[in-house]
Amino acid sequence: DYTDPQFEQNLEEDDLRRRLETIQKSAFRCRDITRKLLRFVRKTDFDLRDHDIHDIIDGVIDDLLGPEIEVSNFTVTREYDRSLPRLTTDANQLQQCFLNLIFNAISAMPNGGKLHVLSMPDKDQKNACIEISDTGYGIPEETLDHIYDPFFTTKEAGEATGLGLSIVYGVIKNHKGKIAIDSTMGKGTTVKLTFPCA
Repeated sequence: DYTDPQFEQNLEEDDLRRRLETIQKSAFRCRDITRKLLRFVRKTDFDLRDHDIHDIIDGVIDDLLGPEIEVSNFTVTREYDRSLPRLTTDANQLQQCFLNLIFNAISAMPNGGKLHVLSMPDKDQKNACIEISDTGYGIPEETLDHIYDPFFTTKEAGEATGLGLSIVYGVIKNHKGKIAIDSTMGKGTTVKLTFPCA
C-alpha cells in the first residue's frame, strides 16, 4: 500500500526498507516460534545459548513493537544494569515472553502512560531480575489467581486468546526462573521475572 501512488503516502525509501525488514524479522520469528512450540510439545530440547537479555528486550521494544510505540501516547524508559552476565536462554522463547508482557502493558494503557523496564541482580548476585511496569488500569484482585490459566482473559470476546500469560509462565519455568505479578487497580502493574545467572 505504501508504494501504491493512489494512497499518496510518499514514504521515504529508508523508512520503507526499515518496515520491510521488520516484516521479514517477524516472519522468521513466527517460523522459529512454531518450530520451538513443536519441540516443546514433542519434549525436545530448547535452543539454549548465551545471550545478553537486554538485547532481547530491546529487539522487542525497538523492532517488533517500534512502529506501534512511535504512534502511541506513552513513554518507554529503560534502566539496565549492564553488569548482569549473559544468560543461557532460548532467545526466541524469551522474545515471545517479553513481547506478550510488553503488549499486555501497552493494552492496559489505551489513553497513554509510562512503561518502565528495569534489570538488576538480586541481593545474592545469583539471579538476574527483570521488572516490567506500567501505569495502566491494573488487574482485578479476584482474577490474579487465574491469570496463568490457559484461555483465561479479562478482555472482551475476540480481543484476546487468553494464552499470553500461560505461555509466559511456561517459558519462565522452562528457564528455571520465577514470575511474580503485583497489580493495583487504577495505578498499574509490575511483572517481575527472575532468572538464574549460572
